[in-house]
Amino acid sequence: SMRVPAALNGVAGFRPSVGRYDASGVAPISHTRDTPGPMGRTVADAALLDAVISGTPAAAPAVPAQTKLGVCRACFFINLDADTKAATETALGKLKAAGFQLVDVDMPGLAETNGKVSFPVALYEAYDDLQAYLAKYGTGLTVEAVAAKVASADVKGTYAALVIPRKLPGPDGLVDARPIYDAAIATGRPALQKLYADTFAKYGVAALVFPTTPHVAIEQNGAASSLENFILFIQNTDPGSNAGIPGLSIPAALSPAGLPIGIEIDGPAGSDRALLAIGLAIEQTLGRLPPPK
Repeated sequence: SMRVPAALNGVAGFRPSVGRYDASGVAPISHTRDTPGPMGRTVADAALLDAVISGTPAAAPAVPAQTKLGVCRACFFINLDADTKAATETALGKLKAAGFQLVDVDMPGLAETNGKVSFPVALYEAYDDLQAYLAKYGTGLTVEAVAAKVASADVKGTYAALVIPRKLPGPDGLVDARPIYDAAIATGRPALQKLYADTFAKYGVAALVFPTTPHVAIEQNGAASSLENFILFIQNTDPGSNAGIPGLSIPAALSPAGLPIGIEIDGPAGSDRALLAIGLAIEQTLGRLPPPK
């Protein structure tokens, strides 16, 4: 995700619709959900990079009075720390005052629907996609050889326990990943994509808006890489990634301790330029964060 590191570091991060950019040469995790994307000091920087990469004209800022933004509090406003909650509510107030129309939306079953796609797809495709990458570029390496040299304990453990043996956690232990993966591709991901498409259509919103991460950055120690913290920090970005829709994290504020807080907008599949245009207007409304000291 380009958006989580961007939010935690006070910069803009843009994840385009899957397929907008050529991913050739990028070390893969999952061909279904992988995409490169730019990070920049500002949304304008990210929009410029998008124009260059995609060969399309640069986006012009959207008109706030004509832009409806969906707010799904039951989906994306849970598990927030106090600083993130306060900064997000302040940002929404500024957007409303500037003329953006904030619309309360409901996305029933989003977390459950996303859960049927997220880990099954990423963990199953990781083996085959990396194997093909290593062969294509003549590395002479196997997935097992690469995994054995992984320095990060949590990533190394994931490859050893799940990716290489093609397993997923089940109610009573590890189970064969293939049937779960097949179901995720055949029915789970289409259902997630339909949920998003139906939401945009039903409420007439150009994008959803929410805090990029539920918490500000945490101390980087051993616990920071725990599965619990990983799931917490991808809580709001993961569903859009699995649906393949574009998402943009915009610097919104600094916490009282000086830690950056980002807000994200997600748009319909293929609406990349329109989403960047909204992001430019939001950036103008909220102002830019002060440069790092």
